[in-house]
Amino acid sequence: MSLVFVDKQFLQQIKENIDKGQGIWNDVKFELERKAQQVIALGPWSVTYHKSPAVSNNKHDFYNEGPYWWCNSSDPEGPYILRDGEYNPDRFIHHETAMRAMAETVMYLSMAGYYLDKSKYTDRAVELISTWFLDEETKMNPHLEYGQAIRGICDGRGIGIIETAILIRVVYAAGFISLEERYQNEIFQLKKWFESYITWLTTSEKGLEEKNHINNHANWWNTQVASFSAFIENEELMHECFERFKSHIIPNQMDVDGSFIDEIKRTNSYSYNHYNLEASTIICEIAYNKGVDLWNFKTSDNKGMECGIKFMLPYLENPFLWNHQQISGVFWGDSICLQLGGLRLNIEKCAEVNKLRGKDYKLIRSASILGPLAVLPGFERASD
Repeated sequence: MSLVFVDKQFLQQIKENIDKGQGIWNDVKFELERKAQQVIALGPWSVTYHKSPAVSNNKHDFYNEGPYWWCNSSDPEGPYILRDGEYNPDRFIHHETAMRAMAETVMYLSMAGYYLDKSKYTDRAVELISTWFLDEETKMNPHLEYGQAIRGICDGRGIGIIETAILIRVVYAAGFISLEERYQNEIFQLKKWFESYITWLTTSEKGLEEKNHINNHANWWNTQVASFSAFIENEELMHECFERFKSHIIPNQMDVDGSFIDEIKRTNSYSYNHYNLEASTIICEIAYNKGVDLWNFKTSDNKGMECGIKFMLPYLENPFLWNHQQISGVFWGDSICLQLGGLRLNIEKCAEVNKLRGKDYKLIRSASILGPLAVLPGFERASD
């Protein structure tokens, strides 16, 4: 079974509601069709379409540059310098933006194909997946040796692995596609790609560096490996990630007030604290759908998801209460942490705040890396 974040029964129930088209479900159907029509003509994308400065000179290797590193005006020919939280608009981001666009488009098309019974959307999603992952001429090599390079300093860093968190959307999309018998070969080949990538993540120097990193990077490494191993049905590795969440991530990263110790020190502390909570939310939901309860896990000093969500809740309701640094001035909109956390932990206030913080009134919006309709278990409550 290729479903990671939801079960088949849930998908069938949502599909039945959409088919009936009554009340709010008619609006869901309209929004999903509208979104799919917006993206069906986009792409395809491939790392091979933009030649990069990667030292391998291999067109199939993903490459990007660290976002916060800038030319030193005092030494223009020297190594770049760090300006945390300030994005350098001149860095190489072609592969990064292409991967994000591919993952988002595949996600929307695969959902629309399944929920609306329109094979043209599923067909296009599979075409895009094939171009990025499967076709010999255009596929990305399953590693990130050259992620977040820094000019004059290094050719790639372990923390570049954070870029592939967006591929969680592809895993989510593949669950819908796998429900069609005619695409079993493509799903099998996609699993082989992720199997190779997991091997690199768990054995390479950069992969292990990211695994043992501080802050959100270690959490997102763990969430990525949990997602990808669940997809390829490596139950042992998936459960190792669940245990690591309990033994390392929450005890070492979360403070007793529910904040994340290293994120709260960042120049964009609001964004990073929520981002780390999002990684925690996604792994908890994977575990939930595998019969493991991480949502209610607590350390001896009460660190856990309830503590983390309740810490962010007042600031998601009113960001102006945030009294730590946030230099970007950008505060989160709707939140999967509230949508799923409120549902699984029965925190009624979460749905109210999430509805308030939505950037618009569209029913199909991208609430997180995981995507939009994954949050539908709490959808009706949030839409009362």
